[in-house]
Amino acid sequence: MSRIRAFTMPKWGIEMTEGTIAEWMVKEGETFKRGQTLCLIETAKITNEVEAEYEATVRRIIVD
Repeated sequence: MSRIRAFTMPKWGIEMTEGTIAEWMVKEGETFKRGQTLCLIETAKITNEVEAEYEATVRRIIVD
């Protein structure tokens, strides 16, 4: 069994204190590759893509 890695929201800029996941681009049970977009995050100023840093399988999405 492979290890479970937590996904943490990146910080874009010094003033960023929060963001909202606008859309998940992967589903539970789906395998993704390094560089693939995992989700879109909206902040007060921008919407940005979060790319995978490694290849893995989504086991569970616990934040909408």
